[in-house]
Amino acid sequence: MRAQALLEHYGVDFEYHDIDADDSDKARAIELSGRPNIPVLAFSDGSVLTEPSNPLLNAKLTELGLI
Repeated sequence: MRAQALLEHYGVDFEYHDIDADDSDKARAIELSGRPNIPVLAFSDGSVLTEPSNPLLNAKLTELGLI
C-alpha cells in the first residue's frame, strides 16, 4: 500500500492487480519478480521493482520523467 499511496500522491497512472483475487495475476507477479513478494511494479522501460522503498520508487519515477 505504501507504493500505491506514493503513486497516487504524485498522480502517476498505474494499473492495480489483486493477486488474491486472480491466480493469473499472482503468477504474473512471480514471473516478473522471481519472488512471491508484493508489490511488484513493472515500468514502461521494462524494469521491475519489488517492494521498493520510497526513495527507490521516487528515483525510478524521476528517471522515467513521471514526477
